[in-house]
Amino acid sequence: MTANLRVVFLLAASLVTTPDEQKTTQEISRDARGEYLILREGAEIRTQQGVTWRAWYGEVVVAQSARDEWLWIHDRGGWLAKSDAIRLDVAVAEMTARIKETPTADAYHRRGLAFLGLRQPEQAIADFDQCVKLQPRSAAIFNSRGMAKRAMAQNDAALSDFSEAIRLDPKQAVALNNRGSLLLLMERYDEALTDLNAAIAINEEYAEALNNRGVLYKQVQKLTQAVTDFSAAIKRNPNYSTALTNRGGVWLDQNDYQRALQDFTQAVEIKPHDATAQNELAWVLATCDDPKIHNPELAVKHASAACRISEFKDANHLDTLAVAYAAAQNFPEAIEWLKRAIVVAPEAARPGLQSRLEFYSAKIPDIAK
Repeated sequence: MTANLRVVFLLAASLVTTPDEQKTTQEISRDARGEYLILREGAEIRTQQGVTWRAWYGEVVVAQSARDEWLWIHDRGGWLAKSDAIRLDVAVAEMTARIKETPTADAYHRRGLAFLGLRQPEQAIADFDQCVKLQPRSAAIFNSRGMAKRAMAQNDAALSDFSEAIRLDPKQAVALNNRGSLLLLMERYDEALTDLNAAIAINEEYAEALNNRGVLYKQVQKLTQAVTDFSAAIKRNPNYSTALTNRGGVWLDQNDYQRALQDFTQAVEIKPHDATAQNELAWVLATCDDPKIHNPELAVKHASAACRISEFKDANHLDTLAVAYAAAQNFPEAIEWLKRAIVVAPEAARPGLQSRLEFYSAKIPDIAK
């Protein structure tokens, strides 16, 4: 089963010398691998050829390795200065010590962002509440609290915080993107489009806002505009795996399996720990009739990866694994994984999945197409 398109919410230089990418791997340290919290708005991720990404304050990035004072951020295709970030696993402790010494709004804000990066939004909200008391006119703080409330599914409260951020700073493109994305999820499409258009007008290079507007166009069946926006987002950030996955989803809806395969494959190469990209690639490999694309064994591999990443808790991914095994004519495994999908699936999806068990029991593999 394919997944829904994804919207992206965000937390709100001089030429520098980056490491020589041709040096031997022995000179690269892998001890620095892990998640990092960006502490400087606009922190540059770059190669010697130029900037590949300007990170936002509070963004969480994944480092694969380090060299000297630089971290390699594969998802963004470049090097990040260590001075622009802090390891996420130590950020809370360091900010707590700073708060004990000097309880400033900035210290609370940074610890709140760390909690948010650690997927602890309730603690993040408590810190952001303290920030608001200390600095009640900060658009960035209201935007951050809106993110945390969104993570708690407190959509109306999140919308209020994003709106306050925009009131305090009408040129706050990040808050406009976030409010527009939330309105999109709430299916208030006209209002969402107004916000996303405004964010892009402020920053034409805003890849996330372009991706999110592409999702909106896809939802209202304006597929040409959707592809245009996803492609524009990818042009601005060639390593933008979410936009590649979303564009691949449009190609898949149009039965353009070759283009879908290309986008999903590239997304997985860029971000192999992205469960959605792995799942979508598996779906194409399992369900496409073109013998040049159809590859059930490879579909099983990618669907299994998606399930592992999502800890076997996502019904879509479990269903795709069942479809892949059925395509490979391994019906006992297909039945087993479909049963597991039924257990965790939403109530409304269960009858459709349940009915497919009969087909798999009769060794009919292609009912999912």
